[in-house]
Amino acid sequence: MASKTLHIVNHRIEVDQEDDPNTIFSSQVDLALALSKTLGRNIRQGQSFRVVGLKATLNHTSSDDADTGVAALVKVQYCPTNRHGVKGWQMAFNKWRKQKLLAGKVGQQVRYDDFEVAWASTYNTTRTSTLYAGGLGDTNTEKVCLYGSSASGVSSAIQDLYDSAHPIAEVSRDEFGVTIKEPKFTTAFPQPATLGLTAHMSANADWTQSVEVLGVEDATAGSVHYMGGSAGADYLTFGDDNHINVMTGVMLATVALLPPDIDSGPDPPTAETGWYVDLDIMVEGWSSLLKTPRRTSYRPRMSQKRSTRYNPWSGKRRYTRAAWRNYRKKN
Repeated sequence: MASKTLHIVNHRIEVDQEDDPNTIFSSQVDLALALSKTLGRNIRQGQSFRVVGLKATLNHTSSDDADTGVAALVKVQYCPTNRHGVKGWQMAFNKWRKQKLLAGKVGQQVRYDDFEVAWASTYNTTRTSTLYAGGLGDTNTEKVCLYGSSASGVSSAIQDLYDSAHPIAEVSRDEFGVTIKEPKFTTAFPQPATLGLTAHMSANADWTQSVEVLGVEDATAGSVHYMGGSAGADYLTFGDDNHINVMTGVMLATVALLPPDIDSGPDPPTAETGWYVDLDIMVEGWSSLLKTPRRTSYRPRMSQKRSTRYNPWSGKRRYTRAAWRNYRKKN
């Protein structure tokens, strides 16, 4: 089996070690944007990206009194690629493209203006595409996102757009009005899938810390490997020839960082800021979400010049069209 070249996407999330364990830090990941910067060419969002592995590493910008026992729970959400999701994306893309054509804002002179979406309205950027969701006469533009609620002048969610056009059928009821069974789903558009990762401060094997000598204050024994032998975080992989399909390459990463284990006392940790989580995402490849021409299995018709027809005046003998025309001229 031939080997494949993997593309590594690195994404950093800045976090703080606060006293509240319910504090959640979130960050949007755009695989298309990151790969474009890495490869030096325009990688469009309108792709299904094949991800084969993920890894999360927790680290600190300095070694001053950082809590070495800290750990983080990292969740990565993505939109799975299925026929409902692709149709929803195509609906939004066609709507955006028709408006661009009407405004004359597409073509060779307009570069890099791709159809780009955000995860939700709160994560839109300057690159996020806009729509006049109300059509002609609408003066309010909406940012296009995958999930969330659509709001006039704020956001247009592809999930809402698709579900509005494809409502779920009503449940079956008997003659007494009793529901037989509820549907197994409430929306046709794919729900976000979630992958869980753990990140430990000890995953950075080169981190060192000065330690006290025999408990004497301000006395140190120099630079000592403070976390030797501690556990680290490995890649989350999916086995041979397995992968996940991430529609548009837009993902949402959330981090829950443990609070300090000592909030008070003679020597509490003071390095609450300066933490970050590095996400490493292995991408195997990508394929377009646009419709492709349907392939046909039949042979094309022969040209008219080579087609034949029967001559009614000569029994079953067959002539080419050119010979038939000559015959008619002579007779």
